[in-house]
Amino acid sequence: YTLLKENGGLIMLFDPDIEIATREILPDKKKSRSSIDAEIQRKEKVVANLKRKYCSSTLSKEQIHKCLYSICDNDSFLNSNRLPIDKMIGYLKKYFSPDNIREGYSLAIFAGEDGSRLTHSHERQYNFALQSLTLWKQIMHDM
Repeated sequence: YTLLKENGGLIMLFDPDIEIATREILPDKKKSRSSIDAEIQRKEKVVANLKRKYCSSTLSKEQIHKCLYSICDNDSFLNSNRLPIDKMIGYLKKYFSPDNIREGYSLAIFAGEDGSRLTHSHERQYNFALQSLTLWKQIMHDM
């Protein structure tokens, strides 16, 4: 951000093509290899166009390239580290309820059982798990 700001390049962040240029291209069982290759080629073409469009005497194509891939690296980090937490929160909410305990699915813990040193009701443990996952999600987002 600072590099772009100091060199008059912040406008690039508002270009509609920025999303394509910084998107992480992930393997997907629903996509064919040729489809993934086409996405990669499209991304590379958009990156080249943005570098041409926004380079100046104060902002080189290489600097733009590094900025774009830095944004993509951040997205990749979030996909690898925050999305699994989002999934776990989703599973917790889908399969458990703080006030409705299905037989065999209590989250309650009891001191002395299975190494537990604390005793918590199902509701308290559900809320603890949800709060812990939410906190970790925010930490991952802000890294």
